[in-house]
Amino acid sequence: MAALLEASVGRRVVVRYRKPQSLRAADSSDDSSAWSQSSRPLELLAVELAADPSAVKNTAAAAAATAADDGTGAVTRAAADSGSPVGVAPPDIASVVFLYSMCGYPRAIDEATFRALWFNTGRTRPNDYTMQNYIQKCSFGRSKLTNSTQLVFEVDEQAAWSQAAEELVQRQWGIDLTPYKQRIGVLPNEVSKICGFGGRGSVGCAERCYTWITHDYASNLVYFLHEMGHNWGLRHATAYDSASATGDWSCIMGTAGACLNAANGWKMGWALPLPGADLDGSTMPPGMWLPYFVPYQSTAHASHVRIYPSWPTQPSTAQPQAARTAEAPASKPKTTIASAAQAPKAAVPKPAPETPQPPTALAASSQPSAAVPAQPCAHTPTAALAGAPPATRTPASPSLSSPLA
Repeated sequence: MAALLEASVGRRVVVRYRKPQSLRAADSSDDSSAWSQSSRPLELLAVELAADPSAVKNTAAAAAATAADDGTGAVTRAAADSGSPVGVAPPDIASVVFLYSMCGYPRAIDEATFRALWFNTGRTRPNDYTMQNYIQKCSFGRSKLTNSTQLVFEVDEQAAWSQAAEELVQRQWGIDLTPYKQRIGVLPNEVSKICGFGGRGSVGCAERCYTWITHDYASNLVYFLHEMGHNWGLRHATAYDSASATGDWSCIMGTAGACLNAANGWKMGWALPLPGADLDGSTMPPGMWLPYFVPYQSTAHASHVRIYPSWPTQPSTAQPQAARTAEAPASKPKTTIASAAQAPKAAVPKPAPETPQPPTALAASSQPSAAVPAQPCAHTPTAALAGAPPATRTPASPSLSSPLA
């Protein structure tokens, strides 16, 4: 993000960091040695882009007034919808969940326990650990998962797991599952040992998609939402300075036990640019300086700056190398990166590779992604996603403020 803003805005950037509390690898494609360096990952707290402090204060007040929240996660000001989301997440999430028992192997989780983990009741608080709360919080109410859109079955089936389970449900209960595209299967412990993954999900869901969760993660909502994100068309979230496919520590599609990063949230329709911050070559011509205050993403539906680089490309001039060197223009303004305790100072060189930079994921395409053919995406159970609760057969009720903060 720093490099992107340096090239297109040329303004002062102040970045505040802190180390996250728990750092764990998430995927079979991860290089475990890379993730053992717990001092590397940093959590981005805030970014300020401003010509002067007063501009930051004024922009923050305007953003607070136009993107206020009514306490339920729903944005209450029309100005917060200044962008045009191209989301692919369904507004009403409809799934069929099969809790498998086969070959005499017991279920990883029974129906009553799963429903308590999945749905809210009259006694559920907004920050209680349920999938219904998780979706509500991450989407700011743009998507909903409720008891009325989910079917949960305990299935005793030995072969052709999903197809046989569907036939069994339709035969015994007379329920037509055709309208439900998304299938979620939770596997017994003995089967999990053979599979060798923690979660697996189809990428894309044009007609039918599947999510498989193994025994050890049957109570881990982070794994469920990660794989369901694949079903909705999202791929892994990485970082430019990471060799891991899941190297983004700010996104559940990476290694974070949280919500989506700004780019994926925008794609899902769960996050919008700040009012007046959906920029391209027509709204931010070369040389224009724009002040923004970027709030914590978890506090506002409109919370990021999106820049689509549509500036015309300058034609190249065929000059000898010597002439080009002699006529080289002065260097462009550099972006200053400092901690919160430091005053802005002169341009600093690019940090060493082991110091992570703010993610560049905000340079998202202005068009929705094309349909992606279904492809499996597997995750090994060797380590849990960062911030996720420990996997247990009977889930406790931790506060959502921990994994979703």
